[in-house]
Amino acid sequence: MAQAEYEIELAENPPQPTKLERQRPSASLQLAVGAEPPIVASFGADGELLSLGATWNSWRPERFYLSLSSCSCEQAIAKQGGKDWFKGHVAQGETVVVRING
Repeated sequence: MAQAEYEIELAENPPQPTKLERQRPSASLQLAVGAEPPIVASFGADGELLSLGATWNSWRPERFYLSLSSCSCEQAIAKQGGKDWFKGHVAQGETVVVRING
C-alpha cells in the first residue's frame, strides 16, 4: 500500500533536479622546514588535491625526502600539470612542522 501511494505522489510531483554549487573547503596545509618561512598550500586556486609525501630509507638514514604538491582532479587523471610547493631533502636534526588550518 505504501509503495503505491509513493508512486502516485511521485507521478504527481516528479523530483526536480537542481544544480549543486561546488564549494571548496577553506582549509590549508602549512609546511615549515628548518628555518625557512612556512609554505601554505590551500584548496581552490591551488588545486583540488594536496599531496604530502615523505620517503626515508636505510641507505641514507641521515636524511629523508619530502614533497608537497597540489593539482586538480583533471591533472591527476592525466598525470601532468599541478604545482610543486616543496621538493627536497631534510637533514638529520632539522625540524619539520606540518599544520592543518581550517
